[in-house]
Amino acid sequence: MRYVKTVHLKEHIRPAQYFYSLHLVPFRKVSSKRLNIEGTIYNLWSFPKIKKKDYLAAFPLEKIDHFIVLEYTDPYQYLTLSSKKVYNLDDFKMETRRMEYIFDQWNYSEME
Repeated sequence: MRYVKTVHLKEHIRPAQYFYSLHLVPFRKVSSKRLNIEGTIYNLWSFPKIKKKDYLAAFPLEKIDHFIVLEYTDPYQYLTLSSKKVYNLDDFKMETRRMEYIFDQWNYSEME
């Protein structure tokens, strides 16, 4: 996983309200696993792909005045994260993309 940025919100807002306000539907809570990142407990949320990249939003459980955007390389990569460890933002470094899309393998000259 790779840390992309921290988004600071102007007001406290619930994750569902935020996603609806930007028309980012469907969205969902990724799992019940909670992550401790630099002393704040977060839930992970997924939303539709943006420019073929996969992102997660980590919203704090309390005082939701910001969220962290993470890019991931494997759809189940978050399962390897431990809910008992305290992570630093530096711990989220990008790995090479492990999944290939079916259209990456198509040879368009054969289709003509």
